[in-house]
Amino acid sequence: MSRCSRITGDIGEINTDDHVILIESERILMKINSSSVIVFVLLVVAGCGEQSQAESGSESSGRSTYQPGSWIHNDYQAASTAAVELDVPILIDLYADWCRPCHMLADDYFGSEEMKPLLDKMVLLRIDIDTPDGQVHARTFEVAAIPTVVVALSDGSEVDKIIGVIGNVEEYNSALEVIYTRAVSQL
Repeated sequence: MSRCSRITGDIGEINTDDHVILIESERILMKINSSSVIVFVLLVVAGCGEQSQAESGSESSGRSTYQPGSWIHNDYQAASTAAVELDVPILIDLYADWCRPCHMLADDYFGSEEMKPLLDKMVLLRIDIDTPDGQVHARTFEVAAIPTVVVALSDGSEVDKIIGVIGNVEEYNSALEVIYTRAVSQL
């Protein structure tokens, strides 16, 4: 399969033998004939530069739309931007969908009322380590086991991390509070 150059990042691959086009943004796979390929490419090129409302929302104003206590998923840049604007650290939850302790941490610990006041003081980012970008972040933060929770500054520098699910919610919250306090002193 030959790689084609990206046209506004929408076309990922074209296989000229089968005339298969993968549109990454919509995850649509279509089989089409040769003349349809030409029409399709012309339509994509004609739409160059257009943005959906979702794409243009925070970028056009130059401000993030982050709401404290909400999770950003797999978008480190958005978390970093929000952390700069709010002048707070980032809590990065590196997880995998198949990891039971990761689900326990997300549901029972991060979902608890006891942890909410502390979590509201940070930008919350969940990164799935089974994605290509997630694997890059797992290497960056030297993740040896999951779940791993990293508290980092907006520039990506790690303050400290917690590996695994320790103790109960109260003990986890206390350990995270110590790291958060250290992070705030470095802002």
